[in-house]
This record gives sequence, C-alpha cells and structure tokens, in this order.
Amino acid sequence: MTEMDLSTVPVKPITPVIGINSSTGVGKSREMLHIIATYSRSLRAQDNKGTAVVFLPTHKLGGELVEKFNAEYPDLTPRQFLGITQEDPNQPGENMCHRDKLVTDLCKDGASLKELCAKPRKGQFCPHHVDVADKPCGYSLQSEQSADVWFLPQQKLFRAAPRCVRSPALIFIDESFWQSSLEGFNPPYRFKLETLINGRGTNSRFNPLCELGDTSLTVYDQLIREPDGLINVDELHAKLGTYAIEICREAYRLEMSRLKKVRLRPDMSKQFLNTELDKLKGMAVMRLAKFWLLLKLAIAKGGMSPYLVKRTVQDNEGTTSWIYLYSKQLIHKSWDKPTVLLDATMPEEINRVFYPQLFVEQFQCPMCHTTITQILDKTLSKAMMLPGETATKRKQAERKRNIERLLSLLKVLISRIKSSVIIEGAPIKLLLITSKALESVLAQVGLPE
Repeated sequence: MTEMDLSTVPVKPITPVIGINSSTGVGKSREMLHIIATYSRSLRAQDNKGTAVVFLPTHKLGGELVEKFNAEYPDLTPRQFLGITQEDPNQPGENMCHRDKLVTDLCKDGASLKELCAKPRKGQFCPHHVDVADKPCGYSLQSEQSADVWFLPQQKLFRAAPRCVRSPALIFIDESFWQSSLEGFNPPYRFKLETLINGRGTNSRFNPLCELGDTSLTVYDQLIREPDGLINVDELHAKLGTYAIEICREAYRLEMSRLKKVRLRPDMSKQFLNTELDKLKGMAVMRLAKFWLLLKLAIAKGGMSPYLVKRTVQDNEGTTSWIYLYSKQLIHKSWDKPTVLLDATMPEEINRVFYPQLFVEQFQCPMCHTTITQILDKTLSKAMMLPGETATKRKQAERKRNIERLLSLLKVLISRIKSSVIIEGAPIKLLLITSKALESVLAQVGLPE
C-alpha cells in the first residue's frame, strides 16, 4: 500500500471573520457604509460583479440605511431585499408576492419557493411573474435587479442567497444575529405524537416506506411512555440498537422522499395549490424530517435532549401528546465569504458556534460622564405605557401607573444632576429618547421642569 502525499490535497482556505466590539454611539454604521462604498468602487474599477451584503435586525433599519447610502454615495446602487410577506413599496396595498399567504404556508410544509415562482426551462411561471404578467409582483421584479450593496434581514443568513444577490463578496452583520437562528420558540414547531404512525405501512421487506413505518412504530411506543418534559433518548437508543444514528439518518431520507407525492407547478390555480397544501399539512413531512434529524443529534449526545420536549394536553377532545422541536440553524454555505460582525455587546462564545474562526477587535471609547444602567430581569416595551383601545381597565390602570413611575424617575434624575453641578447657574438639560407614540403621551401628561 503506497502512502498518500497529503501536500497535493487541495485545502480550502479559512474564510476570515472579524468581530468589531465597540462602544455604542461611536459611528459604527457610518464607518461601515464608507467602507462598503470604497470597496464597491474598487470592484467596479476591476469590472468585478461582486456585491457587498449587509444583514440587519429589522427591515425598517434596512430602509433607513438605503436612504442614507443613497444620499451620501449617489454614484452607487443600494437595494433592500424584501421577503414575500413584506409590503411592496411600488404597489401600495400589495405585498411583494401577490399570493404570499398561500406560498408561505406551502414553503413551511416542504414546497420550494423557487418552484412556486418559475420553472423557465419548462415554460411554467406564476401568473404574477415578471415574464408573463402585465402587472408583475414585486418579488419577481426584485429577482431581476442588481445592486452594488444589498441590505437583508438577519433571518436570510440561514437560507440560501436569493437569486438577485448573485455574487456576494463581502458581508457585514450589524448587531447580534444569533437569536434569528433559533427555531421552535416563537411560533412553536411541533407535531402530534400520533402523526408518527398515522398512514404508514409496516412489516414489508420490499417497500422502503414500510421500513420507515416500522422505525416510527418503535419510536412511538417508547415516546408514548415518556413523561412530559425533556425526552431521555438513552432507552430509545437501546431499542433502536447499535445503528440508531444510521437508522435516524435513513428515516430522514425516507421522510423527505414522501414530498415526491406532491406535484407543484408555478402556474397552478389557487384552488389546486390549496389542495396540495392540505396534502402537505396532512403529511407533516418537514416536521417529521426535522424530528429525525434532532433525534439523531440527541442520540449522539445521549441523556436528556434539549432538542425534543414532550407535552400532554387535555381538552374536550381528549388527551393529546405533542412533540416540540427546538433547534438552531447554521449560517448557509452561500454566505461563506469574508465577514465583519459589528456589535456593541459581542457575545464571543455564542458567535463562535457559527464562526469558529472569529477574531475580535475591541474598540472601547470610555465616556467618563455617562452612566449606563441595563435592566436584565425584565423585558420592557412601549406597550407597557401606551393607552390601547382594546386594553382592559386593569391594563389601562397599570399603564397609567407606569407613566407615573417614569415621571417620578425623571424627577429623581433631575434632582441628582442639579446636586452634582459644579458651576452654579449652569444650564441643566436631560435628554429623553423614546418612540414617537410615547413622546406624544408624555407631552400630554407634562414632563417635569
């Protein structure tokens, strides 16, 4: 047996990922736009079709940065990517996809957005597609556009790059992104335990889907005995045997093969698409496929699984056992490009789950006259103070008390500032930053002098 010369094996270079951890208010976003503009101009000079991509926590922030970029760098083209459920800015009253609710539901249950939009080689197009419609939807128009820089929501980090973002070359991620990777929390991702065994054959050596039925029955028998809470996979591992991980991998493959039973065409009528949607929902393919993937991970780790939780619900229809699925997504390989993370908090340990090669630079600008108080034990929102027409009397009273507490806090802060002023007679100003809605409420109530 000859030895292999490892020096001839091509090694993929590690993509550089740099984290910038700096104080708030030092101009990270402004500097980011300047770097992007300089980089985009250099690409143009080289006749390079690559684009810069910026991932942001909200669509609103994306729209604001597009306007700012347009104003400061008019020679370059920025665009904001809008998903199918976003409002079309060029067609008031319409969303980017004109049948977005139906398409969203289909994609959740295993359909591909690409095959619902167009199959050009087969000459099949959605009736609202730019190639066949007199008044095309914003989403298909967007797919034909190009830009020097694209602004996308952070959720897109975990999906393949859209068609319009043809050649991402440099990526910026503004603010913490890892929360967008979590699945199963809001809304919950779950299925009824009985779905594992409904409509599946068993005891057949010639039908692969019957093999899936046999495996499902074994898993169901064990899970039905499990108490509510985190599922202990050790006994399940023992029942499936030595090749439990391989069995779960094969079960996932067979589960996904069931999608072939659903025939989707982009030019289908709404009625036919609804029929296929009902079929997909009944099959629950994506939920069961995710279950097998998470079960494989859980068995590899052993013990109580944080990915799988059983909950039993009793109602008028009887007792139902649900399996809840919790997971995180990883960055999609299409975004494997030089990346810069911009974050004032920069949770390095969490970020390295997604980018093991992360190198962090600290840029702290101490503000000796500024005190920052962070509230960790309570989630605050403007809804806690804004009066609502649908709110109960109890809620209205609670919100009124919250306004009074805020005013009392402001009075205390003003008195502290007055007592700490060194130069007598110096003007005292307190800046209160809030939303426009809450600003109008405080103006009516009256702020302390």
